[in-house]
Amino acid sequence: MLISICIPQYNRSEYLCRVLESIRDQDHRDIEIVVSDDRSKDNTAQVIPPLLDEIKAKTGIRTRYIQQEKNLGYDGNVRAALSGASGDYLFLLGNDDALAGPQSLSRLAALIAKLNEPDVLFCNPCDFSDRGQVHRRAKRTALLGKGPEVAMRVFRCFSFFSGIILKRTAFAPQDTSRYDGSIYIQIYLATRIIAAGGMLASIDEALVAKDVTIGERPADTYRDTLARDNATATIKTGGLDCVGWVATEAVSPYVPERRRQAVVRRIFGQILLWTYPYWLLDYRSLGVRQAAKNLSRGCRPANLLKRVPTSFPTRLWLRLIYAVSTTGGLLAPIRLLRFLARLMSPFSKKS
Repeated sequence: MLISICIPQYNRSEYLCRVLESIRDQDHRDIEIVVSDDRSKDNTAQVIPPLLDEIKAKTGIRTRYIQQEKNLGYDGNVRAALSGASGDYLFLLGNDDALAGPQSLSRLAALIAKLNEPDVLFCNPCDFSDRGQVHRRAKRTALLGKGPEVAMRVFRCFSFFSGIILKRTAFAPQDTSRYDGSIYIQIYLATRIIAAGGMLASIDEALVAKDVTIGERPADTYRDTLARDNATATIKTGGLDCVGWVATEAVSPYVPERRRQAVVRRIFGQILLWTYPYWLLDYRSLGVRQAAKNLSRGCRPANLLKRVPTSFPTRLWLRLIYAVSTTGGLLAPIRLLRFLARLMSPFSKKS
């Protein structure tokens, strides 16, 4: 079974080198590495191709370096990495997320076979600097089903890019540039495949180590922009409008028209009930209260639903959820919110 590790690359070459080393050390050798370089402004073009050649010469692992002629943007570059792969399965990996250990891909190959070769899989990430700190988006190793209901239940599990695995024959029919610019093309692709009848499986193992560090320095994250956002009052959706949009678009064609407002309520209701208040808690915990207020302005249903046709009852229902989540997220004591987050964690992502 050939597994293609698909890495959309833009700058961060120093971190990508560490990522490639983690692939080089795998005991599963039926691997293809595909790096799609989206016109990086650093030394990627000078450093990465020789390293890929060295890995190929020493291990026999297949490698492919694609340098884009123009900048495609995040989503377009993700699709380019996927389209450039020839493996049976396409493993999405960020340029600052490594494989967790030398047996990550041999475990994956064994579990794919055991689970009868599903169309979409996702695993757990651990912290690169503390492999014992596992973030359990997958609660069990099992087949989870297929179809629109399953897709609506699990779409939030695909917000973290690394460790999503797609069967290549399931990806190809769903590849589209329509959602370029959303920065959540992986949510669309995985959710669409499942909604269209592709089988989903979860792997309750940490196969990915997120946030590679060099010395004690991790790559930049969204938290690095919060200080700037905290300086002024503005409107920020945090991309949650795009999450809801791409997930709704992925599922809606596979349900009767009369049920499509229920799809909108289900998807945006989860975002407003689970993701949005968690982010408010995170922002407040980091001391960026103005950034939390900016997010609360941006996540008003009127802002989140701009690209999604909605009925009055749907808007009313989502406004109610928004009001409850905003009041609790901005005003409740942080200790209480953390307790509730731990209490409700087993139910927040039913995987």
